Amino acid sequence: MAMVLFVLLVGVTIAQHRYFRRRISYDSPSRTISNTAVYLGLAVGAVITLVPFGLGLLTSFTSARQFNTESPLSLPAPPTLANYTGLADAGFGRALVVTALMTAVILLGQLVFSVLAAYAFARLEFPAVTRCSGCTSRR
Repeated sequence: MAMVLFVLLVGVTIAQHRYFRRRISYDSPSRTISNTAVYLGLAVGAVITLVPFGLGLLTSFTSARQFNTESPLSLPAPPTLANYTGLADAGFGRALVVTALMTAVILLGQLVFSVLAAYAFARLEFPAVTRCSGCTSRR
């Protein structure tokens, strides 16, 4: 949900930039207020997106006993690395290798097919390109 909100706010920012570039001068109070509202919304979206990652990192340094007895939002006292030392026994190394291999294969496939598609769009003629001349930056 937070990611959807963030994407919508970025879309609004882009649309607003295109709209105001033609209609309102850069010094107008309307543009200043509008930009402030959009950037405030983007900041809220960024906080909503990043807080769960921070909470996960904070929890990773908390002992299991403290996590079960205290609030999950409390600071770890004392911070411990026991959760990280137990990763080797849980088979984390194999999972890490499989994830890295999958990421490399997907990245390579995306790169190859993106380059091929870019070549096709750059060199070949498509009927839709003439109808939608603003969609691409062709000669």
